[in-house]
Amino acid sequence: MPRKNGHLTMRENRFIDEMVRTGDKTYSATKAGYAHPRSNGATIAAKDTIDAAIRQRSAARLHNEAVPAAIDVLIEIMLDKKQPGNTRVNAADKALKYANAGVEGAEGKEPHEMTADELARAIERLNQVKADRARPIVELEASTIDQDHGLFD
Repeated sequence: MPRKNGHLTMRENRFIDEMVRTGDKTYSATKAGYAHPRSNGATIAAKDTIDAAIRQRSAARLHNEAVPAAIDVLIEIMLDKKQPGNTRVNAADKALKYANAGVEGAEGKEPHEMTADELARAIERLNQVKADRARPIVELEASTIDQDHGLFD
């Protein structure tokens, strides 16, 4: 149960972390130290605050881990001369579409519709995404971070 100040307990945070990592309610409740993990896992996961926190942390994990890994794979395929031409072109197309999301003026354009400057900016964006992989960023509220370090206990 959340505390009256609206912050999650250490046990709830542990449950959320395990849910993000495994997706298993019973296992997460066991690791968090709940009695009767089978029934408590489902009950805890159904709470609005817990569900929202699981979604937020899962999205952060996806952004910080999966997206950069997918970009790396696309770049590897794109540069691998042993791959068939159409496979390399498809990888380049997907990588450039992702890169276009952050390039002013190139949003929604296909690579063949882009100017040389827009293509250069899109490629630079891909390189930046790859560089960001070395320093993942997780956006959490300060109160969550403080709780994880025991400042609210």
